[in-house]
Amino acid sequence: MGRKKSSSVAADASRDVPAHLVTTEIDVTALTYEEIQARHREQLEEIESLVTKLYGATPGKKDKEKAMRAVGVVSDRHYQEMMAWEDANEASEANETSDGEADANAAAAALRDQATLTNDDDDDEKEAKESDESEKQKKPSKAMARKAKRAAEEAAREARIAAEKAALGPSAQAMESEVLRSRLAPLGLRVKEIRADGHCLYRSIDDQLVKVTGSGHEGGYEGLRATCAATMRDDEDSFRPFIGDCAEQTPEADERWRAYVREVESTATWGGQLEIMALSKALRRRIQVFSATMPVVVMGEDFDEDGALRVAYHRHAFGLGEHYNSVEDDKK
Repeated sequence: MGRKKSSSVAADASRDVPAHLVTTEIDVTALTYEEIQARHREQLEEIESLVTKLYGATPGKKDKEKAMRAVGVVSDRHYQEMMAWEDANEASEANETSDGEADANAAAAALRDQATLTNDDDDDEKEAKESDESEKQKKPSKAMARKAKRAAEEAAREARIAAEKAALGPSAQAMESEVLRSRLAPLGLRVKEIRADGHCLYRSIDDQLVKVTGSGHEGGYEGLRATCAATMRDDEDSFRPFIGDCAEQTPEADERWRAYVREVESTATWGGQLEIMALSKALRRRIQVFSATMPVVVMGEDFDEDGALRVAYHRHAFGLGEHYNSVEDDKK
């Protein structure tokens, strides 16, 4: 799903996924685009239903991460299958094009032979050939048709996701968005949507760096994760005591702390207040966190207000839990 995973993280995620959703081999050449899309939709519904049963409708932080990883295992499989399907169909289309060119060459040779008999027949056939070529140019290629169909499928998928989000209840999701909007509007600000993939905090901070400095962090969100983890390791005493099961000075707690920082660095674990604190320190910038239910939270108050980074915290944005967006000027 476009993020790095350690082998242990991938293994943990796979344990919660039925084998037939991970290892079943299919002959992609035997399926149409619609059939493979339908298969993927059914499997996503199956894994989403399964993680809900395993972790509940409102899972805790660690269970949310496990749920996302389990869904990610299936999504990764679907991506591989779709790439294989496209490769197979492009090869088939290339063969069809080659055969078509051979047929066209044969037809052209026949026309040249007939041209020795009568110029009138040649003119008629030339006009017919030009008419056929004109009609072919008007028709979309198979690749174009497939691309359009894929776009329609993606639009349908987005509509389904929107419907699922709406089903979470306007009493929480919509009200939170409206309250947040009403708080930002008087400041001339608005929310900028950021992808919800577990990296949202880091993507939001990177987006803010682009706005404030003109360029993002080196390495983007992954670079910010590495910077955040390094800051927490280098200043352990400022962060470790706030992580409950890592606070004790025992070998077991030491290992839990190392594991926690590794997750910050190399997985899609959600970032929270501690990570915002670490990023503020590392970037030497004030970070303002807007939300619907709390006053503005400011990290790094010792740094200048000019060039502050602004993010929005959403408690009810998605079924899997918390989410961060970027905040931008409202250019109305």
